[in-house]
Amino acid sequence: MPGNRWNRPPFDLDRPEPGLFAIRMVRRGPEVAAKIAETAGMLRAWINGEMQHAHDLPADAHWTDQFLAHDPVSRVWINGRLIDQAEYDFLLQTAQWAARNPICGHPLARPDQPIRLDTMPPLF
Repeated sequence: MPGNRWNRPPFDLDRPEPGLFAIRMVRRGPEVAAKIAETAGMLRAWINGEMQHAHDLPADAHWTDQFLAHDPVSRVWINGRLIDQAEYDFLLQTAQWAARNPICGHPLARPDQPIRLDTMPPLF
């Protein structure tokens, strides 16, 4: 199957599937680790290592119902870039390090803020 710019084969918006993804929480923000997993018959989303609590919908619910319910599974499924386990682990570990060391100014210390190069400290 040919891929596209999101590094994933053509997919059906109506049927989210479990997987590992990279998403941006805001426009021009850093990419963070995200995953969709099925637990107890429900699709759930984890963004940056934290399970997102929204309306739990059955795994076979139509995507418009999920979108209207502001379901994070839809956000990850529609906006996510498919990644492998190694990249997922790297993004997650880097975000955890940045959260423990906010003085470094790493963009992942505040993934909910856009990256602004004019406000970042110089590299050297």
